[in-house]
Parts: sequence; structure tokens; C-alpha cells
Amino acid sequence: TRPSGNAIVLSPTDSSYVTGDFFVDGQLRLEVPVPPPFYLQLTSLEFADTLFLIEAVPQAGVIQLPLIELSPPAWDLAAVTVKSTRPTYRQKPDGSVEVTVAETMLSTSSSVEDLLRLTPEIQFDDAGNLSVLGKGAATIFLDGRRVLPSQLATVLPANIATIEIIRNPSARYDAEGNAVIHIHTIARSRDGQQLQATQNLEYSPYAGSKMQTNLQGQLARGRWNWSSFYNFERGRDVWQQITTRDRTDEDIFFSSAVTTRWQPLLRHASRYGLGVQQRLGTGTYWSLDYAGQYREVGGLIAARNVLADLDGQGVFGNETAQSVLERNHSLSFNYQQALDSLGSSLFVGAQYNDFAEATDNTILETSVEGLLDSQRRLLNIGERRIRITTLQLDWTQALSAEAQLEAGIKGSSVSNDSATDFLQTVDTEGTLERDPTLSNVFNYREYIAAAYVSVNGKWGQHWQYTLGLRTEWTDYDVAVAAQAAAIADRYWAVFPNLSVNYRWNDDYQLHFSYRAGINRQPYDDLNPALIYQDPFTSIQGNPFLVPERVHALEINTQLRQLRWKTGYNYVRDPLGAAA
Repeated sequence: TRPSGNAIVLSPTDSSYVTGDFFVDGQLRLEVPVPPPFYLQLTSLEFADTLFLIEAVPQAGVIQLPLIELSPPAWDLAAVTVKSTRPTYRQKPDGSVEVTVAETMLSTSSSVEDLLRLTPEIQFDDAGNLSVLGKGAATIFLDGRRVLPSQLATVLPANIATIEIIRNPSARYDAEGNAVIHIHTIARSRDGQQLQATQNLEYSPYAGSKMQTNLQGQLARGRWNWSSFYNFERGRDVWQQITTRDRTDEDIFFSSAVTTRWQPLLRHASRYGLGVQQRLGTGTYWSLDYAGQYREVGGLIAARNVLADLDGQGVFGNETAQSVLERNHSLSFNYQQALDSLGSSLFVGAQYNDFAEATDNTILETSVEGLLDSQRRLLNIGERRIRITTLQLDWTQALSAEAQLEAGIKGSSVSNDSATDFLQTVDTEGTLERDPTLSNVFNYREYIAAAYVSVNGKWGQHWQYTLGLRTEWTDYDVAVAAQAAAIADRYWAVFPNLSVNYRWNDDYQLHFSYRAGINRQPYDDLNPALIYQDPFTSIQGNPFLVPERVHALEINTQLRQLRWKTGYNYVRDPLGAAA
């Protein structure tokens, strides 16, 4: 072989540098500004460092070296890996934000929820619902599949590569939600094995202590990749909420101040999962993943309601000893096939999720009205189960080096069933009987069929565009034991999507987008099962809620380091206005 490397001329007196150059394919030619003797040093990754003394007398100003035999290096490199540091946050021209999680401090977060709370533009409301600043409700996708926020409990932050906050989702994404939070997990491709263990301890004088143990393993051999993880957590927490309601008119005077204090005790929480993937070729693979969760929660919930009206004042309170058991299971299958080298591909995915929850809460209720004191004991027993099945097919076809066509279909089925019973004492001996006014049974069925087509590409040197159309057929029905008639509806909707970006240079860009969407009511908001607080205060869902329709416009401008965003949303039947 004819190697390449560096040739360096050194002074024979102090080994100082004289001159040097790079040679290719074993051909060496140097112009040396000093006469012999001098040292010639040859270095490269292809052979061992070689140093020899040149003493020959030049002939016509040229020293002709004989053939030099070099020794092999002491090591043999199969590959060279170059590492660089990516910025944690990167904003794209369309206003979307990409957050790097892998190999950053964000990967040490105790949960995905804690990680999202640290992510820019993402906010949580009091009920824990996700939204994007300036856009509203957001849907969550995990590696191309839509998931519920509760499913993120089976994902470890250490396994996340990036989080993408998409302010203007294309027609490929579900029409539900005004924005998309797309979580991409780390893809392992090199042969080898990895075992990682982390231990997190947290203490607060206010809330108490928490501990979390994470174990995860990875094994890659040839085309196969196996992964597994286990997470164990336990600890305490505390939070408090104060709600006031007042009517100051003298004729209808009313005042209520409710203080609720939650003191949950996480007795045992385990998350676990197994996965396998086989690479069939460049850009072609299939994978099968299972994830589960087991969670036991105890602790106390204390509520105190001070009521005042024209007849006087009363103090009503309760203390709930809660016992909640959750079991969640998720199974997903993915197949992707590369169709060409330009990015064309076919993706088929299937997913099944099963969430089960059982509650057994004991409630001690107290009332003080004037000189009268009373108390009673209630028992709240409930069960809830949600099952979701999803099938999808996505096709991507490169039309040219700068244009792409996307199309796909998707179907989903949801069943949400719950039953809750309240039993109360009816005599001094503590006999419990079912209270039909507080108990209820809820059954919800939903079927959605969707299809979409989208085109994106470049036009000239300065323009980029995305044009898409999505259509969805929805069929759902709600049955509540407390109501004689079921609630049902069927509707078809079309959701256009347009995005245009103008890039004059690196210092100036302008982006415009329009998107039509729909926000369906969360399952818990439909469920009329009672969440008890005191004899006069409770929380329950409304099965008569209808979806809200959204038309969103947004303009993003970049002028050097200055970014400016403005948007307008037109919303019909807003869910936030429902009472």
C-alpha cells in the first residue's frame, strides 16, 4: 500500500521545527531551506511514527531518497468518531423549536412531565393539560405515533434524543390540537451493549422525600437491537389549592372559601419495558415494543369549606384516606421501508393501550352550623378502564430533490368505561348503604377514520411551501346510568393547511401559516363520575360537551437576531368557556 501522512523536517541540534508538508499515496517532495544533516519525521494513522537522519549530499540541489519501508501502527482504527456540541435549543424559520435532550442535563430529569415543564414554549394548566404558548392545546407524538399524556409515564428522559415543538403541524398530524409536541427517542445502531443505572434522591422540608431508581439496558448485534428498562419510584408530595366564590348583592349574598390540601403518598410505582428491532436494510426496519406501569398511591386529601349566606355561616370539611391502584399496558408495532435514496418511504404502525384504575377511598365528613355539629362516613369505590387501538399507514414519495408528497390513512378506536359507587352511613352502628345520587356508571365509545395528503418543497431560491388537506370522520356515543337516553353524534370534517416561508438571506426570513383544526374534549371532562370535596362542593365532567373548531393564522419574522411572532385564532364552541 502507499500511505499518506505528514512529513516534518527537524533541526539535528534541538529538534526544532524547520518545515513540513502532507504527502499522498507515498509520494513525498519537500523543499528544505537548510542543508543536511537534518531529521525527517513521518507520521500518520496508517503507520508507526518514523524518524531518521538525512546526511546525504545534494546532487544538483536534490536529495533522492530510497524506498522507505514503514512499520504498521500499534493500533488499528476501525472508524473515527467526531463529536461536537449541539445547541440545546434551536429555533426553525417556521417558529418551531427543537430541544436537544440526549447528553444534556435535561436527560437527568426525574420524569417526562418534569422535562416538559423545563422546555420553552410549553406550559401546563391547573389540571395538568399541555399547551404551547400562543397556540393553545397541544397533542403529543412519540416517534411518529400519537400518545396520551398518561402514556409518557412509561418513557424515561434518558432515552429521549430531542423534543420538537411544532407550532404549525402539517396535514400528516392529527387535526386535533393547535400544536404538536413530538418526542424522538434515541436510536441505537452500533454493535455493543450498554447498561445504565441512575439513582435520584429529592428532599423538601415542605413536601418530604422522594427517590427514583432507573435501570436500562441495550444490546445490539448485527441487524438486531434489544432494549429494556425498569424504573422504581416512591415518596411524598404536597400541594394546596384555594377556591373562592362570592356574590356580594345584599339580596343574594353568598360566600364560599374552599381550601383543599393534597398529601399523596406514592407507595410503589414501577415502569418497565422491552423492545426489539431488526434492520432489514438502509432505512428499512421493523420493531415491537411493550411498556407497562404499576402504581399504588395512598395519603390524605383534606378539604375545608367556609360557607356564608343570609342565614348564617357554616364550616364543612372532610378528610379522605385515598387508595388508588393503576395498571397500564402499551404494545406497539412499526414497519418502515425505504423506497429510494431521496427519502421516499412507507410506514405501517399499530398500537394498543390499556389503562386500568381502581379506587377505594374512605371519607370522614364533618359539618358545623351554628351550635350543631355532625359527621358521617362515606366509602368511595370506583373502577375505570380506557382501551385505545390505532392503525396507521404513511407514504412519502420524493417528487424531486426539492419536493415531496406525503399521504396516509389512520383509524382509531377508543372505549372509556368507569363505575363509581358512594356508600354512606345510615345509622349509629355505621351501616353503609349505596347513595344513588352520588354513584354513576359511564361508557364512552369513539371511532375516528382519517386520510391526508400534503405537498412540500422549494420554489426558486427563496421560497419554501407546504400545502395539505386532512379529512376525518368521527362517530361517538356516551351512555350515563343517571340519564335515560344516550348521547351520540357523527360528523365529517375537512382541515386545510398552508405554510409559506420566504428566506431572503441568513438575516431576514418571513413565515406565514394557516391551519384548521379541532379540539375534542378530554375523556375525563366527559365523565360525570363525581370527585367529592365536601357536601356542597364536587367536581365532575359534562357528557354534553362538543368539540371546538379552530382556525389559526400565524406570522413569524426574523431580522438578524430579532424574532417576532404574531397570531390570530378563531374558535367556535370553545371548551374553555364551558362550565
